Amino acid sequence: MPNLITKTKKKVIDKTLIPSFYILKSKISRKNKIKVNGISVLNTSLNSDNLGDQIINLYCAKILEELDIAPNEQIATHSQDEKIITNKDLKLITGTNLLNSTMNEVGVWRHPQDFTKINNVGLMGVGWGLYAKKPNYYTRIFLNSILSSTFIHSVRDSYTLSMLSSIGITNVLNTACPTMWKLTNEFCATIPNAKANEVVTTITDYDRNTEMDFKMLDILLRNYNKVYVWIQGQHDLEYLQKYSHFNSLVVVENTLDAYTDLLKKHDSLDYIGTRLHAGIHALNHKKRSIIISIDNRAAEIAKDTNLPIIERDKVLDQLETKINNQIQTDIHLPIDNINKWKKQFTKN
Repeated sequence: MPNLITKTKKKVIDKTLIPSFYILKSKISRKNKIKVNGISVLNTSLNSDNLGDQIINLYCAKILEELDIAPNEQIATHSQDEKIITNKDLKLITGTNLLNSTMNEVGVWRHPQDFTKINNVGLMGVGWGLYAKKPNYYTRIFLNSILSSTFIHSVRDSYTLSMLSSIGITNVLNTACPTMWKLTNEFCATIPNAKANEVVTTITDYDRNTEMDFKMLDILLRNYNKVYVWIQGQHDLEYLQKYSHFNSLVVVENTLDAYTDLLKKHDSLDYIGTRLHAGIHALNHKKRSIIISIDNRAAEIAKDTNLPIIERDKVLDQLETKINNQIQTDIHLPIDNINKWKKQFTKN
């Protein structure tokens, strides 16, 4: 079967053209193997140099603990693992934008190319990498092969839901990102509406726009008594040092503990920055937040949930005004979907 995949041209082919014997074998084998009497985690934070993955897995781990799920094994997604992961456990992918339309190409998830080495995979708040064309032939077969056909998958936005639906994977719910599941109406009412005295910000090393990013920093320095910058990514500091007023910023070290400590100890603190999950983590600590949207991730989640964002190219026009006006945090969570996803786990 691997030869069928590797020799296929990179083009979108209707699912009906995938050999019927393969689809039949795939669905039957998955159905027989799915018994949710044990969970292993495909951990998206292990070996990752992006602390945003640690934020996601922090919240996923808390949710699993609340469901009395103690994972049997933690398997890294960001590094090659030749381990055969075809036991009866449900292998749960915990968040991040791990899926894309060209899964045959090297990406964030270093998954086995041999489909026989992975099966019975479930999704927990997973997203689609970038705006893209429909999934290619390899991706259609790969995802239909490895994803459980009886487990209800959780994705974090409608775009990811539609991409999976386009290749026939419909046992999926849009639950928003698990990092947001505590941001209920009651919780959001405790987040301040008025501008704080200080602000913590972030920039993104792998998606640089020096004009807009440095204009954002200029605006923050004008409007706040102190500007902290949390170094979330491996090369954020190197990028930040190119800013002409770098010495006016207070750098927070590259650990999640350091960032969380800042959020806990500073009462009058806003978050404004380009890192999506740094912003959501701040909201969970009752900090008024504005996420600067630089790609599909924040934009798509905001469409569904009313997450407070500004598009990066609108920073000059909108940011300063928004900072100095009242902001009501009003997150719209798909509570029914979240509860439905949770209820499929049983102790029996």
